[in-house]
Amino acid sequence: MTEALNVVYRSRRLQYPLLAAMNACDAWQRAGVELQSLKYVSGAAQSDPMLVRGECDFIFGSHISPYIHRFHGQPFVYLGQTVNWADDVLVSREPLAHAKDLEGKRVCDRNGLSPTNFGSNHSAGNHLLYLLREGVDLAKVEFVSGPHKEHYKNLLEGIGDVAFASPPYDEEALAAGLHVLRLAPLPMVNSSTMTTLWPVVRERPALCEAVLKAVILGIHFIKTQPDAFWKLVQNEVAGELEIDDERVLKHLHRYSTSIMEPRLYPTADAVANAYKLAVIQEPAVAGMNPMSLWDVHLLRSIEESEFIDDLYGGQVPGPGAVPSRN
Repeated sequence: MTEALNVVYRSRRLQYPLLAAMNACDAWQRAGVELQSLKYVSGAAQSDPMLVRGECDFIFGSHISPYIHRFHGQPFVYLGQTVNWADDVLVSREPLAHAKDLEGKRVCDRNGLSPTNFGSNHSAGNHLLYLLREGVDLAKVEFVSGPHKEHYKNLLEGIGDVAFASPPYDEEALAAGLHVLRLAPLPMVNSSTMTTLWPVVRERPALCEAVLKAVILGIHFIKTQPDAFWKLVQNEVAGELEIDDERVLKHLHRYSTSIMEPRLYPTADAVANAYKLAVIQEPAVAGMNPMSLWDVHLLRSIEESEFIDDLYGGQVPGPGAVPSRN
């Protein structure tokens, strides 16, 4: 028996390659899912109410807002996680030796970025945590905004001195002649989080298990069929993400292959940092336990059934990690 499913996804950069891989290897059908709709929706303010109203069964994404919803009594729940890292870099018009060199410069990001504010933008929140970790005095930084979503493009027009860039756009920034300062990766709940509501878990457990298995199958395709995945990146992903530079595509291919979590477990550090952003956004959330959002019993059941071991012939890759920059 197949399970009918409607999915909203929140980000194209890392999610679309995985969704394309799932389609290429018939992951939905193999897992017993009848995918009725798959829709891109930008922003938690748009996607989260769709889940509450029953217009979708799962959101792939929404990494911060469900903590706030749960605090206010809405039964949001996370069932699995595909990426546990953010791997942004700093790009600049002049070379930087250290992140603290941002002091006295204009950073193109979200206006008003501070230890108590990042708006509701997850990327801006990640940038805030990077800067705090690196010891940057935010009072000595001027935050400016520009018309381009990929902030490095604003630098090319003279708007700001420094910006953050995420893979694969760090490669685009480098190709455009900007300087790149690599930072240590930041543990962070990222990319496709299987977000749903507790009544869905209670009333449709077979659907929830099938969704997790479908994602596991897509990641298996990415990790074990790199040539086929490369062709998919060239023929489908490139057009969707509007990437025409082969170096950028190869970077995306390598990155996606390395960073995906084959067993879909979140890491403690990633959860802690995502929760930290929720507390910044709404301080009252500090009174709840961040693990109350996470239910991994289905992941454990899938793992104990040897579904994943059988896929990989007993040689399951280790936890997803950012690729080596050597």
